[in-house]
Amino acid sequence: MELLTFLENDDLENFNENMSISAVEEKDSKGFTILHLAVQREKYDFVDALMYYGADPNVENKNHETPLHIAAKQDSDEIFKLLWDYGADLDQENYKGQTPKDIAEASHSKKVLRVIEEIEKD
Repeated sequence: MELLTFLENDDLENFNENMSISAVEEKDSKGFTILHLAVQREKYDFVDALMYYGADPNVENKNHETPLHIAAKQDSDEIFKLLWDYGADLDQENYKGQTPKDIAEASHSKKVLRVIEEIEKD
């Protein structure tokens, strides 16, 4: 995962210059894409770049977790909202049958729960 080096070094310029469809879709041994990893590391600008480039916000790892599940668990409200804006599915379930909302509730992710509440109002 070439992009991972740039992500780990906070090198957004080289990250953007080296982005390709194959790099965005590449998965590690656990099924994580660079989008999963950027969300996990709470790197908003990298997530934004990936979404702009066309990364799938509903891509699943081996546990059927999407980037939205990860953002919900970490209470990353801005990233959660960004993923939602790019079409992430609130109803997608992981291997335990949990939606991102279920994860947010179990993790006491108050900021993400407020975002979900706003989304559900609309």
